[in-house]
Amino acid sequence: MKKLLFLFMTMFLIALLPNASAYINRTIYQNTTLNVECDNSTIHEGSPYANVATETGTVGRVRNNKIGNGTCVFTDTQQIEFAADDEYDTYTNLCVWAWVNWTSTAADEYDLISKHVGDTNGLWRMTLVDGASDSFRGQLQCADPAITVTYTNDALNSGNYNLLGFNLTLDGTSWIMQLVVNGTQVAEGTEASCPAYILTEPISIGGSDSRPTEKFTGKIDSVNIVNRSCTSAEWRAIYNAGVGNINNATDPEGVAEVPDTTPPAINQNSYNMTSEGGAGCVNWRANPATPCSTSDTTPTVNFTTTESAWCAIGTQSINFTQYVNLGIDRNCTIGQGTSSHTCTLVPDDELTFANSNIYLSCRDSNGNENTTGKSTSGALSLTITGLETGGDSAIGVGIQNALLSGYTNYTNQQVYARNLAGQQDFGTFDWVAKKGSKAWAFNYITNGEAHVGLFNLTPVLYVLEMSNITNTTITNKVEALINATK
Repeated sequence: MKKLLFLFMTMFLIALLPNASAYINRTIYQNTTLNVECDNSTIHEGSPYANVATETGTVGRVRNNKIGNGTCVFTDTQQIEFAADDEYDTYTNLCVWAWVNWTSTAADEYDLISKHVGDTNGLWRMTLVDGASDSFRGQLQCADPAITVTYTNDALNSGNYNLLGFNLTLDGTSWIMQLVVNGTQVAEGTEASCPAYILTEPISIGGSDSRPTEKFTGKIDSVNIVNRSCTSAEWRAIYNAGVGNINNATDPEGVAEVPDTTPPAINQNSYNMTSEGGAGCVNWRANPATPCSTSDTTPTVNFTTTESAWCAIGTQSINFTQYVNLGIDRNCTIGQGTSSHTCTLVPDDELTFANSNIYLSCRDSNGNENTTGKSTSGALSLTITGLETGGDSAIGVGIQNALLSGYTNYTNQQVYARNLAGQQDFGTFDWVAKKGSKAWAFNYITNGEAHVGLFNLTPVLYVLEMSNITNTTITNKVEALINATK
């Protein structure tokens, strides 16, 4: 009965949180103590504690949003406040974040989220230091000194959404503040002489009474406080689940918008492959089935999309969400959240067939992607040249790794031995290595070639023929055979 009750309460807790279904890692929400959204006409607090919001001024809303059903809009006179509550006051470890969208502002400090009045010890705040130079700061007040961690980078793109947050951890007697921007830890500060939390101050969003002239102007969506530190994997999951940093909403509250349900598309006339010394390949602009030719087995592709999008590259025709589930290493390295992308095939997807296909999959900031589970691009055809040369080189590396010295190499060498039918036969091998009374014959079979099919003559001759495997695997197999038989 206790197990059933626990299961029911866990399901109930997740159901209370409006954002939980949007995130890849939901376990973090079991520790959420504040979850704030502007849902069109109301400020919604979705944690299990149902904290009550108080507005100063009227916080604006727009229907289009980052997460949930709306976005809070501040114009330097409003703030949202939640009274002091043990649920987010008594924990020494915290994870705090929000999606923040601002325009360039004067050089001053603007409070985003804070539990801070004056310079009272033990309280914290998260501020936009200077919207013009895109600086973000986290601070834990410790009188003198305080932990102050600042991050300044052009990657903080004013006018677009950025995921800003921090971890606050008490490690023994030392406090640690880790600043996180768009899913990645960017800075850290420590202080050993900070007092414990003071439990009587409210949480303020968009500004605070203690700094009335420094209230924020811009959009804040999905404010969360968790009663423990977030892991690096959880920060990445929070960022990836947000999928995007651009908000196109301009309509005020009450103006209905037609929801965006159209997946991003790839502009076919934008395809280019830059793996061949920058010369590129534009064949796919006419027809993706017309192969681009390259010797690069992990090629790089450039393209643009019809709207800002997040994209991944691979060898499977699956959508962006499915690629995220495989691991974010397949995400494109340049252009996430924009319309111009650069994507490089990862080593795990190295191409081993002369005739190969690769796929591109994209998703926009509203979560739209190919609903059939297929890629955005469809199959992009490639002819991989140089597989024979690369395979031969990999065989040579494996031989050298295993025999080290005192051996003789032969290339394109004919070998006479028994074939698989037990008959005398011969064939030509890419490499033959001989040391003492033993010899090893190796072939890497590529398009248009056939296996020789000779049989081992233990203990004097060992034969290995391979095809459709990576150069690393070729080297490993050659080395393993020799080491097992030398």
